[in-house]
This record gives sequence, structure tokens and C-alpha cells, in this order.
Amino acid sequence: MKQYHYLIVEGQHDIAFVARLLKALNIRQVTKKSVLDQFWDVLIPKNFPVQDDLLKRVPVPAFFENDTHSIAVHSARGITRLTETLGETLSLISQERFASHGFLLDADQEQSPDERFEALITELKANNFTVPAGLRLGEVSGSKPAF
Repeated sequence: MKQYHYLIVEGQHDIAFVARLLKALNIRQVTKKSVLDQFWDVLIPKNFPVQDDLLKRVPVPAFFENDTHSIAVHSARGITRLTETLGETLSLISQERFASHGFLLDADQEQSPDERFEALITELKANNFTVPAGLRLGEVSGSKPAF
């Protein structure tokens, strides 16, 4: 049975970074909708232009798969938009269907990694997301889904 994972990053360069890491694990990017696991269909916009704006980027994740894992990597800028994107996705796909979901944050000159992590946790809690107790920067929780 295939496991589904959802990762939110802060930009297109972060997606490229994740793609390189996944390629080393023999998890390849899916570039054709016709071969994409149907699990992800709800995340692919059906209408263009988005919000009637011809210049707005189509908000579709990058998808990666192998025989056992299917991963959507979505780009969103800023802590608030990261949590909004997670909420939008979980309104379409039940959290219980994911093996994991997580965030990859950019380095920030104004905040340390610990401060950015705490800001993310604070924002998640403020938006009523359940955050595993005792979660630390760089760790993966043992909860279902893993975080």
C-alpha cells in the first residue's frame, strides 16, 4: 500500500532542493497528470485563470513518486501562508489519509532556526492544528500522521 506525504516549503528553490534529495532515494518527479496517483486529483486546480487573474501562478504542488511513496510538495511564502496552505489541503484530504506532513523553512537572517520553528508552531496552534507534544526543530514525531 502506497504512503502519502505532504510537504510545504517556502519557494520554488526549496522544491528543487527537495527534488534532489528525493531523486537520491529513487523517488522521481511526476510531470504528467495522466500518470499521477489519483489521490492527488483534488489538489490540481480545475479552472484557469486562478481567481480570474491571468498573471497569478497556478497553485499546484510538485509531485514525486516511487512504488511505495507518493509526495506532494507545495510552495507557500511566509509562516502564515504555510499554515493556510496546510489548512486548504486538509479541507480537501483528510489528515488521517497521510502518512506524514511537514514543513521545510528557509534560513532567515532576522530569526534563528529555533525562532522560526517556534513561530510556525505558534501559528499552527493559533489556527487550531494539533501539534505533537514535545516536537523539536528537525525531529519527526511518532504520531499518525508523522509531523
